[in-house]
Amino acid sequence: MKKLIGLTAIALAITVNVPSFAHGHMKHFGAKIEKAADKLNLSDEQKNKIKAIQKNTHDALKPIWEELRPVRAKINDSFKTGPMDEGQIDNFVNQEKDIMGRMLKIRMNERNEINKVLTEQQRVQVYNMMKEWHEKHQKEMDEKAKSE
Repeated sequence: MKKLIGLTAIALAITVNVPSFAHGHMKHFGAKIEKAADKLNLSDEQKNKIKAIQKNTHDALKPIWEELRPVRAKINDSFKTGPMDEGQIDNFVNQEKDIMGRMLKIRMNERNEINKVLTEQQRVQVYNMMKEWHEKHQKEMDEKAKSE
């Protein structure tokens, strides 16, 4: 059960961060990046470097997302045919965990490369912005859980 919860957390983290790349929502994602760039007062050079890093990440993630699709299709098909045994579940969990782990590593490398482009002050601002977003998101999730 802990494996499944951990996998779900990883999947959520990645799908929260990656859908703009994976599903073509670049306009929405681009607006968020521009807003963050304005708050951070990024130079044109920093913006260009970050865009290049993001493009490399997109290019690296795209084929991995394509690997994930058939695994998820097989999982869904297995539920249609009836209950799965523990071995089948473990097999699917391990397949998805491997793929999601590779995606997470790419995203973490992206964040690390972007951090190298930022000044110390900008890194602190990014940390605070992310902390604020996570706190807001957690509060919304807590309120939703209370209402259920």
